[in-house]
Amino acid sequence: MSANHKYQTKEVLNKVLNSAEDGLKVDDIATIKADIALIKADIASIKATTDKLDACIDTSVDKLNVSSS
Repeated sequence: MSANHKYQTKEVLNKVLNSAEDGLKVDDIATIKADIALIKADIASIKATTDKLDACIDTSVDKLNVSSS
C-alpha cells in the first residue's frame, strides 16, 4: 500500500526554503544564479588572460634562449 502524501516535492521544497524569515526566496535564488553566471564569466576571462600571459612568457623565454627549468 503506497503512502498518501499530503504535499508534492515542489511544495515541500518551497515551504522549507520560505519557512523562516531568513529563508531563501525565489528572488534570492535568481540572484544567486545570476551571480554564479557572472563568476563563471569572470573565471573564463581570467583563464583567457592567463593563457595569453603564458604564451607571452613562452615566447620571451624562446627569444632569450633561456631554459625555463
